[in-house]
Amino acid sequence: MVLGALGHAPQPLQLGQQHGQRTALAQQLEHLVAVALAVCVWVAVWLWRTRPGRLAQLSAGLLVGGALGNVIDRVRFGYVVDFIDFYVGDWHYPTFNLADSFICVGAAMIVLEGFLSPANKGAKSKGE
Repeated sequence: MVLGALGHAPQPLQLGQQHGQRTALAQQLEHLVAVALAVCVWVAVWLWRTRPGRLAQLSAGLLVGGALGNVIDRVRFGYVVDFIDFYVGDWHYPTFNLADSFICVGAAMIVLEGFLSPANKGAKSKGE
């Protein structure tokens, strides 16, 4: 329902629910949690082994934190709580939450870090 159609101005913060695959959630919840935890372990091992720069560390933290935040919502409530809602005129951006924002910002930072870092880190460290 669009609140603007009722004569009310759209609110920037509205409670919404993103059920995703709610019908299959009971069967897939264990898989979702397992994948999220496996990715978190992989990121932790990657951070420990490669000792990347601060930007990569921060972006990895945002990605993992956002992903775990959404997983925690799905485990606790059975859905993700979305509450940030943007309208520009008649255009409406899908409602999202802070965890979604952290994932997007973290991914953008990883891309940015790829552009800012030298292409041949391994070659430079070997003196080539």
